[in-house]
Amino acid sequence: MMRPDRIVTLAWTQRELLRELVKREIADRYRGTVFGVAWSFSQPIFMLTVYTVAIGMLLGVKWPGVDSHEELALALYAGLLLFNLFAECMGRAGDLVAAQPNYVKKVAFPLPLLAWTPVIAAAVQMLVGLVVWSIFYVWVRGMPHWTVVFVPAIMIPVMLMSLGLVWIVGAIGVYARDIGHASNLAVQAMLFLSPIFYDARMLPQNIQDLLRLNPLGFLVSSAREAMMEGRVPDLPMLAAFAAGTWLFAMLGLALFERLQDGFADAL
Repeated sequence: MMRPDRIVTLAWTQRELLRELVKREIADRYRGTVFGVAWSFSQPIFMLTVYTVAIGMLLGVKWPGVDSHEELALALYAGLLLFNLFAECMGRAGDLVAAQPNYVKKVAFPLPLLAWTPVIAAAVQMLVGLVVWSIFYVWVRGMPHWTVVFVPAIMIPVMLMSLGLVWIVGAIGVYARDIGHASNLAVQAMLFLSPIFYDARMLPQNIQDLLRLNPLGFLVSSAREAMMEGRVPDLPMLAAFAAGTWLFAMLGLALFERLQDGFADAL
């Protein structure tokens, strides 16, 4: 039986290798560019500008308790931060192993460690986005609510869920490349099934009950409420989500390790 701490010990015992993999992952995104990693700050700035102008001013979208286009941009981007973490991980999951056959052929290389790379890189990008969001919030509203400190804790279940899915999709993707396309379609559906461009509390109760089947829904709403409204998240529910996603990640790792013996032959 797999030990519960296997997920963390896998990353901790190989932390030097993991650090290099993450650094390479981030560097590869901006290789050959003039401004380098400065582009990581440009994306959230650009999105906040687009939301302010396009969605707020041009489309006239309204949000409960929001009085200006700038505040609307803050509310929308607050919801998108966590989703982007999830979506970025899933974008890499399909070819996680299939695109790196050299690692598969190295007997001593810890292949499960590959899944940690996009998850940590996406988490770093999210924290950059949170910094930009906070600066924009200070400009629009003043000092953020102290409850913004809960956002990193809300990230943990999203990271664990993403980690489990990356292991599952990455392992199956070695044998069936179609799963990468299917997972991308699922991510697009999740974008609209998650309360990112709308406040779930404004929907009919039966729709709210249906949306609760989406595990990202509670986490996205909790992050936005902590950031925009100063609400403390439902901590028992957050702990339950953390435990559930930890178990899911363990199952994903177990499946990956069960299938990895056939990777070399499949590639």
